[in-house]
Amino acid sequence: MIIIPAVDILGSKCVRLTMGDYDVKKEYELSPLEAALNWQKLGAKRLHLVDLNGAKSGNPDNFNIIKIFQRRAGFFWRRLLKLFSG
Repeated sequence: MIIIPAVDILGSKCVRLTMGDYDVKKEYELSPLEAALNWQKLGAKRLHLVDLNGAKSGNPDNFNIIKIFQRRAGFFWRRLLKLFSG
Protein backbone atom coordinates (compact mmCIF):
# COMPACT_ATOMS: atom_id res chain seq x y z
CA MET A 1 0.00 0.00 0.00
CA ILE A 2 1.21 3.52 -0.81
CA ILE A 3 0.18 6.32 1.53
CA ILE A 4 0.18 9.78 -0.06
CA PRO A 5 -0.16 12.65 2.43
CA ALA A 6 -2.26 15.67 1.52
CA VAL A 7 -1.85 19.40 2.00
CA ASP A 8 -5.11 21.33 1.66
CA ILE A 9 -4.75 24.99 0.69
CA LEU A 10 -7.47 27.57 1.35
CA GLY A 11 -6.76 31.29 1.21
CA SER A 12 -3.03 30.51 0.88
CA LYS A 13 -3.13 28.72 4.24
CA CYS A 14 -2.78 25.09 5.20
CA VAL A 15 -6.18 23.85 6.44
CA ARG A 16 -8.25 20.74 7.09
CA LEU A 17 -11.99 20.91 6.46
CA THR A 18 -14.41 19.02 8.67
CA MET A 19 -16.52 16.73 6.49
CA GLY A 20 -15.85 18.98 3.47
CA ASP A 21 -17.50 22.00 5.10
CA TYR A 22 -15.69 25.23 4.21
CA ASP A 23 -17.19 26.90 7.30
CA VAL A 24 -15.79 24.29 9.69
CA LYS A 25 -12.04 24.18 9.26
CA LYS A 26 -8.85 23.94 11.22
CA GLU A 27 -6.06 26.31 10.18
CA TYR A 28 -2.51 25.14 10.77
CA GLU A 29 0.40 27.37 11.74
CA LEU A 30 2.63 25.83 9.07
CA SER A 31 2.47 27.34 5.62
CA PRO A 32 1.53 24.92 2.83
CA LEU A 33 5.19 24.83 1.75
CA GLU A 34 6.41 24.15 5.29
CA ALA A 35 3.85 21.33 5.59
CA ALA A 36 5.03 19.83 2.27
CA LEU A 37 8.68 20.03 3.26
CA ASN A 38 7.81 18.42 6.60
CA TRP A 39 6.13 15.49 4.82
CA GLN A 40 9.15 15.25 2.54
CA LYS A 41 11.49 15.13 5.54
CA LEU A 42 9.36 12.32 6.96
CA GLY A 43 9.96 10.31 3.78
CA ALA A 44 7.01 11.12 1.52
CA LYS A 45 7.86 10.66 -2.16
CA ARG A 46 4.58 12.12 -3.41
CA LEU A 47 2.16 14.72 -2.12
CA HIS A 48 -1.50 15.35 -2.84
CA LEU A 49 -2.02 19.13 -3.06
CA VAL A 50 -5.62 20.28 -2.76
CA ASP A 51 -6.48 23.79 -3.96
CA LEU A 52 -9.74 24.21 -2.05
CA ASN A 53 -10.31 27.70 -3.48
CA GLY A 54 -9.86 26.26 -6.95
CA ALA A 55 -12.15 23.33 -6.20
CA LYS A 56 -14.88 25.82 -5.35
CA SER A 57 -14.24 28.33 -8.16
CA GLY A 58 -13.18 25.95 -10.92
CA ASN A 59 -9.92 27.90 -11.43
CA PRO A 60 -6.36 27.18 -10.25
CA ASP A 61 -6.57 29.91 -7.59
CA ASN A 62 -3.49 28.79 -5.64
CA PHE A 63 -1.31 28.09 -8.67
CA ASN A 64 1.28 30.63 -7.46
CA ILE A 65 1.78 28.56 -4.32
CA ILE A 66 2.08 25.39 -6.38
CA LYS A 67 4.78 27.06 -8.51
CA ILE A 68 6.74 27.81 -5.30
CA PHE A 69 6.45 24.10 -4.42
CA GLN A 70 7.99 23.29 -7.78
CA ARG A 71 11.08 25.35 -6.99
CA ARG A 72 11.49 24.35 -3.35
CA ALA A 73 10.46 20.71 -2.96
CA GLY A 74 11.47 17.57 -4.83
CA PHE A 75 8.07 16.03 -5.48
CA PHE A 76 6.86 14.91 -8.90
CA TRP A 77 5.98 18.34 -10.37
CA ARG A 78 6.16 18.09 -14.15
CA ARG A 79 2.94 16.11 -14.38
CA LEU A 80 1.16 18.44 -11.95
CA LEU A 81 2.24 21.56 -13.81
CA LYS A 82 1.06 20.11 -17.11
CA LEU A 83 -2.39 19.71 -15.58
CA PHE A 84 -2.55 23.34 -14.50
CA SER A 85 -0.82 25.04 -17.41
CA GLY A 86 -2.77 23.29 -20.16
